[in-house]
Amino acid sequence: MSESTPSPAPDADNHSASPAPTAPATPPAAAAPRQSSYIRTVLKVLTGSAAAQAIPLLVMLLLARLVSVEALGVYAIWQAVIYIAIVPATARMEILLVALPLASDRRKAFRIGLFSSIGVGLLLSLVAVLAHGFIEQRLPGWPLSASVLVGLGTWALAMQTLWLAMAVTSGAFGVVNRIRITSAGLTALLQVVLVLFWPNGMMLMLGFVIGTSMGSWAAWLGLKEFLLAHDLPDPSGRHKPCQTYGELMRTHGKTPMIALPAALINTVAQQIPLLLTGTRFGEHAAGLLGTAWRTISAPMSIISNSAQDVFKNKAAEEFNRTGQCRAAYKQTLRLLAFLGIFPSAVLLFWGPPLFALVFGEKFRAAGEIAQVFAPLLFIRFFASPLGYTLLITRQAKLDLYWQIGLLAVSLAAFTLPQEAMTAIKWFSVGYTALYVVYLLLQWRAAGGQGNRHTPPSA
Repeated sequence: MSESTPSPAPDADNHSASPAPTAPATPPAAAAPRQSSYIRTVLKVLTGSAAAQAIPLLVMLLLARLVSVEALGVYAIWQAVIYIAIVPATARMEILLVALPLASDRRKAFRIGLFSSIGVGLLLSLVAVLAHGFIEQRLPGWPLSASVLVGLGTWALAMQTLWLAMAVTSGAFGVVNRIRITSAGLTALLQVVLVLFWPNGMMLMLGFVIGTSMGSWAAWLGLKEFLLAHDLPDPSGRHKPCQTYGELMRTHGKTPMIALPAALINTVAQQIPLLLTGTRFGEHAAGLLGTAWRTISAPMSIISNSAQDVFKNKAAEEFNRTGQCRAAYKQTLRLLAFLGIFPSAVLLFWGPPLFALVFGEKFRAAGEIAQVFAPLLFIRFFASPLGYTLLITRQAKLDLYWQIGLLAVSLAAFTLPQEAMTAIKWFSVGYTALYVVYLLLQWRAAGGQGNRHTPPSA
C-alpha cells in the first residue's frame, strides 16, 4: 500500500538517456491532462501488469493441488516478513527516485537504496537464523532454510522496487512491464518445477528469490542508459546537483524519512493478519487467508498498480506546475471506482462456490474469507494507489497518522477475538472505515489545501 514523476513518458524502448523533465519557468494555465492520453498510458502499463499478475494466479491453480494448505501458509508468512522488511531495506529511496529532477541525484538515491537493501537483508537473515528455535516453537513448519532465504528475498524485492521507481521516473513504462513480466514469469516457472520434485514451502521461497533477482537483471538491461545519464543544462538555475550523499539527504531526505515510518506501519498493519493468524490460529488458517487475499487482491491490483504508476507521473507534473493535482486525482478516482465495482460484486455474492470450483473443495473456506473482504477490496482498489497524493503534496505526516490508526485496528482485530473468522470480520470493517477517512484526506490535499508548495512564478 503494501507495499512508492516526470511527465509523459517516451516510448519504453527508447533508451535515450535524459533526466526527468522539470516544470517550465512560466507555468501554463492549469489544465487537466487529456483523458484519452491518460487512459492510453494506463493501458500501456496495464498490459505488462496484467501479464505479471495473471502468471502467478494461473500458477496458484497448480500449486494449490501440488502442496498442502499448511505449506502455502508458511510461504505466505515468509512473504509477509519480506514485505515488511523491504520498507527499511529501500530506505524509501523509491520516493526520491520519482521526485528528483536531476539524473546525478537519482543515481545517488539509487545507490543509497542499494546499500541499504544489502545491509537490511544480511541483518534479517542473521537475526532469523539466531532466533530460529523461537520461531519454530510458534510455527512448526518453518524450516531453517526459510530463515536464510528471508534476507535474500528482502534484498531481491527491494532491488526490484528501486528499479521500478527508476523506470517510472524515466518514463520507461515498457521497462516497467519487462521487469514485472520477467520476475513473475521466472518465479512461477521455478516454483512449479521445484515443487514437482520437492513439494514444500521451501521450494516456493527459493523460486521467489531466484525469479525476483532475475527481474532486477532485466531492469539493468533496460535502464542502464538512464542510470548513466548526465544532467541536461538548466538555464533557470532552479535545480543544483548535490555533491555528496549527505547533501542529498539534507536537501531532499525529509519526505522519505517521514514516509518510511508511515510505510512501515502500513505494511505491518497489512501483514499482521497473516502473521498473527499463523501464530494464533495455525498454519492451515494462514494458508486459507493467504490464498484468499492473494487471489482476490492480485487481479484488482493489475489495474490499480498500473493507474498508480501513471497517476504518480501526472500528479507530480500537475503539482509542480500549479500547486495542486486534483485533475489527475479525479481522473484516477473515477476510472478505478468504476472498474472496481464488478469484481467486488462477484466476490460478495459468489466467493465461496467460486473458490471451491477453482481451487478445490478444501479452499471453500478461503472463498468465505474473500466474501468478507469484498467491500474492503472495493474501496482499497482506488484509495490505496491515490495515497501517493499525500506524498506528492508534501503532507507525509498526515499519511503517518493514518497508518498509525490502521496499525491499531489491525492489532486489535487479530488479538482480541478468539476465532479466526471473527478476527477477519473485525479487520475488514475497521479497515474499510479508515479508508473512507483516507479518501477525505487525499481529496483535501489534491486541491492544494495544507501544502506549502507554490508554483514557479514568471
